[in-house]
Order: sequence, then structure tokens, then C-alpha cells
Amino acid sequence: MHKSIILLFLGFISQLAVSQNFELIRSFVGHHNASEIISFTPDPTKLLSGNNEGALQLWDTEKQELLHEYEAHTSKIQNIEFNDFGNGFITYGRDAKVIIWSYPAMRQIRSYKIPTPISFAIFKSNTELLIGCEDGKMFLQNMDEVQYTDSIFFINKHPVFDAILSKDESEMIITDKSSIKIIDLKKKRLKNEIRNPYNSHFARLEYYKNTSDTIISWSKNGIISFWDSPKEKLIKDLKAKTDFNILAMNKFSNILLTGYYDDRPLLFNLSHYDLDFELHEDIHITNTHITNITQQYMISADYDGRHRLMVIKGNNSIKDLALQKREIIPEKTITVYSSKLTIEVWDHEEIDGDKISLYCNGVWITRNCELSAEKKNFTFTLEPEKENILIFHAENLGYYPPNTTAIRIFDEFGNDQTHIMRSNLDHSSAIEFKYGLE
Repeated sequence: MHKSIILLFLGFISQLAVSQNFELIRSFVGHHNASEIISFTPDPTKLLSGNNEGALQLWDTEKQELLHEYEAHTSKIQNIEFNDFGNGFITYGRDAKVIIWSYPAMRQIRSYKIPTPISFAIFKSNTELLIGCEDGKMFLQNMDEVQYTDSIFFINKHPVFDAILSKDESEMIITDKSSIKIIDLKKKRLKNEIRNPYNSHFARLEYYKNTSDTIISWSKNGIISFWDSPKEKLIKDLKAKTDFNILAMNKFSNILLTGYYDDRPLLFNLSHYDLDFELHEDIHITNTHITNITQQYMISADYDGRHRLMVIKGNNSIKDLALQKREIIPEKTITVYSSKLTIEVWDHEEIDGDKISLYCNGVWITRNCELSAEKKNFTFTLEPEKENILIFHAENLGYYPPNTTAIRIFDEFGNDQTHIMRSNLDHSSAIEFKYGLE
């Protein structure tokens, strides 16, 4: 068995996007073979990879080195899936074997040899696995059992490419070449089905945000779709320029996407994609990334299937997609004397239907707030380790552009300031906060 290697390019390629306020420094975690699986762990500094020969490797992303290699399977590892607690994970491979591991001890707890090649394996609970085979049979495996038990609960007509569990663990959502299917686990029967309208099969599934009724699908040809599962209805499509590269998108990997909007590069978290505000935007996806839980490191796959490890520099958070489309211009720097602030906003000029959204430290304080002569109050808290920039995002221009907002800011000590902020659909004005001495 050959050893995997790390390829580090010290002459880093960097890209600065002013409106996103982050910098990508690219390096490569590479293997000799293509299409090897890779996944972040619950530890932000560690990732796991599995190669075509069945070896499992543990990497240190900060030191950018291989820590250890473990004998796991006798052929290609197909997936790495963590449980909800982060203290264990499973691997399965082309050798039709499922292995349960402890983490971070990296010790094999149990392994099961399945008679038929495996198409998926996920945790149902802390004591049970759901396993699907390429012949369409799916069964429940109690992890207290030492040997494989043939406990079939559902048979699908086609091989299953991916499976996820609903938040309440009452349903399993699977995808095959023809559709997305929702299976009632208690009744062990098909509940409803979303037919596949594309000429390429769905490769991956995920829930949108923390909802239980909106599903995201990745088609092999690069189309990413949002579905209303109870209504079996398409909500939104995102088109990609290339085929989808299958990565291990697990519970500990916040999914990011790169794309272009008006010839501007974007990097955004798909789980933060706002369907209410972004529904009609024309975004073209160029690649899919996974990140560690802190969004400090990202991984993507090149055309040959090998993976790139990238470090996000500069800003300590990735702004929402709506903010990345516009230039952010800090207009004022304000000194405050407490971390908890209250702001009042109103339209001090002729009332013309101006609507704004306010954003600070990765959180929307308000969305689509219509300004009037009446002052509206909001509170928010500054964070010492963050930039603490309050962004005024114009949702429209009203009848008389630009969007103009009067704002009064006051802290817990009675200090207050009033300012006039102006934004349009090309740029957003912002206020940067500095701490003063109490």
C-alpha cells in the first residue's frame, strides 16, 4: 500500500475580494489517486481522508502534515460519517465492510461484513445503523450485535446514491437515479416522492438550514436544487459550470459554494442562502467546498478528483451572500463604552418607502425593515474578537434615491450619537465600532 503525500506550494496563490473581506491562501492535500474521500472532523484542526486502497489517514490542518495512517478496508473507502455526538464515525468501502470507529481515539469498535456492495451507511441513533446495498435492499443494524443481522426494512427498485435522516429521526430521505424518496421508518414504507426532472441523477442530499421540509439536492451534472418536500415542488435551482465533485459533506462540514454574480466572484455558505431574498438572483456555481466547523479551512476537488486544502485569511467570518454582491464602505468610526448597544432607525426626510436590513458580526439584526417617521429600536452586542462593523443594506431605493437612514446609537452609560447613512444597490454604508475606556 502506497503512502499518501501532502503537496504544499509555498508560493501561495492569493485572492482578495474586498466586498467579502477575506483572503484565500491555497495549498494542496493530495494523493496519488483520484476520487478519494475526505472529511473534516469535530476538531477544527483535524481532517480524515480515505484512499482507493482502503487506508484511513488523520491530518493536522494547522501543521499541514499527516499524523497517522490506519488500516481500514481492503479497497476504496466510499464515505466517512460522524455521529451527532462527534465521538464516533463509520467508514464503508468497496470491500462491502462497515467499520465503526471511536473518535478521537481512532479505535475500531465493530466491523460488519455485508453480503452485497454497500451504497450508503448512516447512524440512526447511538446504537443503530441504517445500511443500504447496491441491490436496493436497506436494513437496520444494531451496533450491540457482533455479527451482521439481515433486518430488511425497505427495498428500493434502484441503487441508492445518498441517504440522510430527518431531524426527529422518523424519516429517511434517499436518492436514486429516478427520484428523491421520503421513507417512514416507523411504518417502513414510502411516504412521498420527488421525481427527478434532470438527465443526471441526484448525487447528494442535505437539509436546508434547520428545516424539516426543505431539501437540497446535488445533481451529478452540477445542478443544486431546493425542494419543498411535503409539496414535492421545486423552489430554486442553482446552475453549475462543471459537474459536481462528490465530497464528504457530513454534520461537521459547513458547506460552502463559490460562484459568480455580475462577473464578481462569491463565496457563500449554502445553509445561509436566503431563499426569501435570493430567490430570483442569477448565481452561477463554479465549485463546491466543504469547511471545518469554524470555516477557517476549506477543501475542494480539482478536475482530476484530487483535493485542495485552503486557509481562509483576513475576516473571521464569511458574509452573507447579499452583502458580498455590493461594496461595503465604512463611512464612520464610532467609539462606544459598552458592548451592548441600542439603535434607533427612522426616515428623517420625506417618507418614500425606504427599506433596509442591518447586519453585524454574522447576524442580521433586522431584515426588510420599512423606514418611517416612527423610530424603531433594536439591540445588539459587540464582540471583542470580531470586527464589529454595522452594515446598512438597502433593500430598495424608495421613491427618491438613495436609501437614507437616520440612526441614533446609545450605550448602557447614556452616551449617544446620531448619524445619517446612505446606501444604494451598488454599495452598502457601514459603521465601525471601537471600544473606549469606561
